[in-house]
Amino acid sequence: MIEHLEPSDFFSKREDEKKLGEELIWLNHNWLESLQSPNIKCIIIGIIEDFGPRANLGNPGASNFFEACLAKYASMQSNDYLQANGVAVLGKINFTENFKEIPHKPYNLEDLRELVGKMDEQLGRLLAPIYKAGKIPIFIGGGHNNAYPLIKNAAIQSHEALQVFNLDAHADYRITKEGRHSGNSFSMAAEQGFLNHYAVLGLHKNYNSQEMLARMEAQKVQALFLEDLQEEENPVAFAKSWIQVKKHSKYAIGIDLDIDSIENLNSSARSPYGFKLTEARKILTYLAGLSRISYFNLTEGINDKDAQTAKAAAYLLGDFINAKLNGPN
Repeated sequence: MIEHLEPSDFFSKREDEKKLGEELIWLNHNWLESLQSPNIKCIIIGIIEDFGPRANLGNPGASNFFEACLAKYASMQSNDYLQANGVAVLGKINFTENFKEIPHKPYNLEDLRELVGKMDEQLGRLLAPIYKAGKIPIFIGGGHNNAYPLIKNAAIQSHEALQVFNLDAHADYRITKEGRHSGNSFSMAAEQGFLNHYAVLGLHKNYNSQEMLARMEAQKVQALFLEDLQEEENPVAFAKSWIQVKKHSKYAIGIDLDIDSIENLNSSARSPYGFKLTEARKILTYLAGLSRISYFNLTEGINDKDAQTAKAAAYLLGDFINAKLNGPN
């Protein structure tokens, strides 16, 4: 299931310099034993699939993002401002290859939604020992469908529902009866009792249905629209104060960042309107510094020719790791 990685494929060493890739702990087939190491705090896992976005009538391409992002991150400099101590790379899960033998290709909508359910199960089996060992999984790549197994299995391990903050243009709170896809991870988690409080920042008024917004309001989902946020004199400061409403909750925290929340980055739902990258970095850094973080999900990215989206994601990954390792436990 896990394909472990060769460090030399992701960065090059240079005399008198130290890259983050040299600090990362690159796990191998003994990874379950390695989970017991107190030196490991976070574990990076690549998700290779775009079944979830396609099952949500979205665009393909999220399956090609992980390795580009990891290469950009591993090639960054380790210095006084950025380190990767305490971070392990488990490898990648190539669902595109894993499901290659399943019939009915090209997949229709029903097939795709069935495959997302199978991914939920496989990721649950992977996450169980990681959560049990007290490590923070970091998913990179794939669709936002993978937030559901992250939330579900964290809640099962901790015996309490989660509080989740999501930077996203879309709430991904669609109805669950139509089958699993990238648009209903949070509604599924809430429906099954794994999600205590859901807060989504950066929603676009143009791309969230009235039915979904009404259901979110009835279920007390906290929503901050980007249009309203941009009316504030200091959007980042306002977002931080908005987040503080639940800052002292007893519940563990999950953090999601959909690449489509940031303007002009290549994603499954690319948009010319969104957070500035600087704004997203500051809000993410604040969130990552909170206590009791259960996971980080960096999702829906699609690599572009000059790898600028992957490089932007690598900045975000570095921000999360730096804030988490230097902040509260």
